[in-house]
Amino acid sequence: MSSPVKPSAPLSKADFTAMATIAKARKDNLQTMFGGATVVYGKVSAAGTTKSLVSDGRTVYTSVKTLTSAGGSAGGSAGGSAGGSAASAASSSS
Repeated sequence: MSSPVKPSAPLSKADFTAMATIAKARKDNLQTMFGGATVVYGKVSAAGTTKSLVSDGRTVYTSVKTLTSAGGSAGGSAGGSAGGSAASAASSSS
């Protein structure tokens, strides 16, 4: 990294006043430039996100509906067999 540039002489009050004036002018220029602007960034993105969420929700709904109609009894037997395995393992260890 390079070292900061130091002024050849100490800055005077007039130098600081001039820099403050320049900073104020820049701030005012930005406010004038963008004062009447309407920010529309994100509206199209929000619409796309909403569409994506609805589509994902529909996919989850159909998946759950398929699982509950086709695999309702399979889920119960899988849980029962896992519980039975845990119970048999507990009784064999004692």
